[in-house]
Amino acid sequence: MFEKIRYANLSLLKKVLLPYILLLLTLAMAISFGSSMLLHGGLIDISKQRLQHIQQQAYADFKNIEHLLVFNSEAQIEPPQEASTIIEKALAPYDQHFHVSLIRFDDPDLPQSQRILLEKSLHNHSTYISVLPAPGQGLMLAAARRLTENFFLFLQHPLDSQHLDLLAERYEGNFMLLDRQGRLLAKSSGTEIELPALSEPILNKILSGTSHAAFSEYPQATLINYTALPLGHDSVFLLATSQSLSAIDLLISKHRIYLLAIIGLSLLVCITLFRSLLIRLFSPLQALVTTHEKVSQGDDDYRVPIEKHNHSQLTMLCHACNHLLDRISGQKQQITDLNEQLKQHEELKEHNRHLRKSNLELESRSVSLKEQNQQFSGLFKIAQSLVSSLDQQLLYERIIQALKDTLDCSLCVLYIFKPADDKLTAVKIQGLYGIDLKSIRAELGEGHAGRAALQQQTCYIADIDKEANKPLYGNEVISSGSLLSVPLTVQNRLIGVLNLHQNEVNGFSSTSQQIAQAIASQAAIAIENARLYEKTKTLSATDELTGLANRRQFQEFLLRELAQSRRQHNPFSILMIDIDHFKRYNDFHGHLKGDIVLKKVATLLMQNTRGVDLVARFGGEEFVLLLPKSDKESSLSVAEKLRVCIEKEFFPGADQSQPGQRLTISIGISHFPGDSSDIYDLMNLADTALYAAKKLGRNTCVGWSPELQQQQSQSTKKG
Repeated sequence: MFEKIRYANLSLLKKVLLPYILLLLTLAMAISFGSSMLLHGGLIDISKQRLQHIQQQAYADFKNIEHLLVFNSEAQIEPPQEASTIIEKALAPYDQHFHVSLIRFDDPDLPQSQRILLEKSLHNHSTYISVLPAPGQGLMLAAARRLTENFFLFLQHPLDSQHLDLLAERYEGNFMLLDRQGRLLAKSSGTEIELPALSEPILNKILSGTSHAAFSEYPQATLINYTALPLGHDSVFLLATSQSLSAIDLLISKHRIYLLAIIGLSLLVCITLFRSLLIRLFSPLQALVTTHEKVSQGDDDYRVPIEKHNHSQLTMLCHACNHLLDRISGQKQQITDLNEQLKQHEELKEHNRHLRKSNLELESRSVSLKEQNQQFSGLFKIAQSLVSSLDQQLLYERIIQALKDTLDCSLCVLYIFKPADDKLTAVKIQGLYGIDLKSIRAELGEGHAGRAALQQQTCYIADIDKEANKPLYGNEVISSGSLLSVPLTVQNRLIGVLNLHQNEVNGFSSTSQQIAQAIASQAAIAIENARLYEKTKTLSATDELTGLANRRQFQEFLLRELAQSRRQHNPFSILMIDIDHFKRYNDFHGHLKGDIVLKKVATLLMQNTRGVDLVARFGGEEFVLLLPKSDKESSLSVAEKLRVCIEKEFFPGADQSQPGQRLTISIGISHFPGDSSDIYDLMNLADTALYAAKKLGRNTCVGWSPELQQQQSQSTKKG
C-alpha cells in the first residue's frame, strides 16, 4: 500500500522545481485559452460585419425593385392599352420576374387584396405600392396606378424563395424573409436552421431600425443577423441572413492544438534546463546533508567535501560548518575534563534547586494557560453564536448575553451608529429596567460612548466617581463603579459602541478589556453581515429606479392573494397602467427626465392607493396595481381617480412633447372571480383591456368584458 505523498516530504530540489512547473503550466493554459477566446471573438465580429454588409446590399436590391415598380408605373404611355407590354419590355433587362398587366376595377374575379390596392391608389390619386399575397402561395410586391376611368396599370414582382435564391447566389449567403412578428415567410434553398424565438422588445428594436445578431445551435452553430425591411407604403418585414460557425470552431481547435504543442515543447526545454541548474546549485547543500548524517551516526572526524574554484554562498556555509565541527570536537574534550572535576554533592544540590524553581514556574504557567484557555473557549462559542443568526434583534440579544456571561457586567448598553443623523442610538440594554430605548442617544464626541465612536478607540474609566460627566441613560445616572466603552468597527467604518459597567472600581483588568475588544470585533462583523443580508433581501424584491415592488414580488404577492381570496371568497382586481406616448417624451427630453417621470408617477400611484394595495413596476413605462377586496365598480372608481390625478399633475416638458400638452395614462382592468379565476388569464385580460383603452384614444379606463373579446376577434379577422 502506497503512502500518501506530501509536499513536506519531498526533497528540496523537487520543492523548488514543482512550483516552477505549476507556474509554467498555469501560464501556458492562460495563454492558450486567452488567445483562443480573442481569436473566436474577432472572427465572430468579422462574421457579423460580413452579414451586415450582405444585408445592406440585399436591402438595396429590394429598394431597387420598389423604385423600378414606382418609376415605370408613373410612365405616360399612349395609347394606355399598350402600356403593360411596353413597361414589361422595359423592365426585362433588369429582372425577368417583373409582370405588368392592365386590370379592370369592375372585374368580378379580381382578388380582394388587389381591389383594396386599387382603392388606395384611387384614393391617393397616385401610384400606391404594397405587399400582397401571390396567387397560389407566397407574397409579391405590387404597384397600381389608374390609367383610365376603369383601367389600372398593375405591376408586380414575386417575394418568394426563388428570389431569395438569386440573392443567395449573388451575395454568397443564406436569406430568410420574416413577418414583423418573426414568423418565417420564405427562405433561400439550403437554409436548414432553427430560428431562435424573438421577444417583443427585440422585435421592437429591429423594427425601429437597429440590426440584431443571434445564434442558433440546431442543426449546427449558426450566426443570424436581423434587420428591418420596409416595403411599399404600409408593409414592414424582417430580413435575416445567416452564416455557419463550424469553420470558425475548426480553425480555433487547430490553433489551440498548434499552440499547445509549441508551449509543451518550450516547457519541456525550460524544465530540463532549470533542473540541471538546480542540481548544480544545490550540490553543496547535499554535501551538508551527508555530513549531518555521518556525524549523527558517530563519525566525528567526517568533514564536508568542498569543490575547488567554487565560491558560492553555500560553499562558504560548508567551510563554516567544517570550522564549527572542529570547534565542537575540541570543546567536547574540555567538557569531559570539567565534568570529571565537579563533585557529586554539588551537582545534586544544584540540580534540586533548578527543579524546585522549574516546578514553581510550571505551576504558575499552568494556571495562566488554564485561564486563557477558558477565555478563548468562551470567545469561540460566542463567535459561533454571533455568526449563526442574521436577524438583527436576535443578534443584539446574543451580543449583550455574551458580554454578560463572559465578563459578568452589571450593566450593558449597545449603541448602533445611524449615519443618516450622525448619532448613536441605543438598541439593547441589560441591567436597567423601565427605560425607553428611544430616549438614549449620543452625539459623536459627546460623552464616553461618543468619544469612543469619534476616535474609534476604547475608552476606559476606572473610577466613575472621579468623573465630572457621569454616564446618563434616560433619567438614570451611573455615579459609581467603572466604565469600558468599546467601539464596533469594520475596516475603520463605525458600526456602534458597547458601554460596559462594573459595580467595582477598576473592575476591568487588561485581560477583560482584550476579551471585550475581541467580542466587539466579532459583534461588528456579525451586525454588518446582518445588515448586508437585509439590504440584499430588500433589493431583490424592489425596482431599483422607482422603489416599487418588482415583477417578481408582485407575482408572489398575487399568488398569495389568490389563495387567500379563494379561501375567504373575497374579490380582487388587477389594474394594468401604461403611460401614454412615453417613448415620445423620452425621445424629446432624454432618458434622465424620463426616469424622473417614472419615479413621479410611481409616487402618485402610491399616494392615491390604500395601504393594503400593492403597486408594482411591470416593465418599461408599464405599472400594475393589485386591489384586494375590490369589486368591479370600486376598481373602476380607483382607476378613474388615478387617471385624473396623473392628468392634473404638472410634468415639466409635457406641453412640448405630449399630445394634448398633458402627460396621461391608460388603464385596463380585470376582476377576480368575475372575469377569470386564473392569475395569468387575469393579467392577460387586464392587458387586453389596456390595449382597448389605447385604441379608444388613450387617457381612459377600460374594464374587461366579453364584448372586448368579440371586438378583438373581429379586428384579427379583418387584419
